[in-house]
Amino acid sequence: MKNKIVNRLISVARPELRLLAWGLLFLILSSAASLAFPQVIRWMMDNVLQPKNTDLLLPAVLGLFAAFLLQAIFGSLRYFLFTIAGERMVLRLRSRLYESILRQEVAFFDFQRTGELMSRLSSDCTTLQNTVSVNISQGLRNLGQVIGGFGFMFYTSWKLSLLMFVLVPPIAVAAAVFGKRIRKFSKEFQNSIAEASLVANETISGVRTVKSFVQEAAEILSLIHI
Repeated sequence: MKNKIVNRLISVARPELRLLAWGLLFLILSSAASLAFPQVIRWMMDNVLQPKNTDLLLPAVLGLFAAFLLQAIFGSLRYFLFTIAGERMVLRLRSRLYESILRQEVAFFDFQRTGELMSRLSSDCTTLQNTVSVNISQGLRNLGQVIGGFGFMFYTSWKLSLLMFVLVPPIAVAAAVFGKRIRKFSKEFQNSIAEASLVANETISGVRTVKSFVQEAAEILSLIHI
């Protein structure tokens, strides 16, 4: 089942592989620039501030500015490319979903509620867009920074780096447990949105009936308690 879902996502993302590849390149460059920033500060502390060598102060400040500027440029390009790719994927996915809904037999709509279908078209597709444009790009960026950070740590002091590895397994286990709970809550949240959309759609479409029986307060409470 998971492989089938992954294959479908790949088919949706395939037309945007070029944008995603460029976004991945700028992601790597922005991560490298962010890792270079503290290294420039370390060099400035060791060679400028402690020995009070003012001759190297201007090059050190220019190096800091260059690292900050490159990080900002590459980070902006990474965010722009991943966002564009995510928006196009969502548009393609919504079109396919809408086409699939319209191709269903009439009996299908007897068992599927309009509000829930509308929620799948809107909120669920938006969640996928956030996954592509924000979560995946941020996850890859953080992964690159972690790998690069460990590389600089081993270069600086391999003994302290080995000590840090003792802390990694418990943190990884805690993150996995936390991520599993978050996925469960996210699924429940999406179902709640679908149910709330259903209630709101049926209430608004039948507002005359609701007002005739003076059920405004009851409908509001039913929406709040979903």
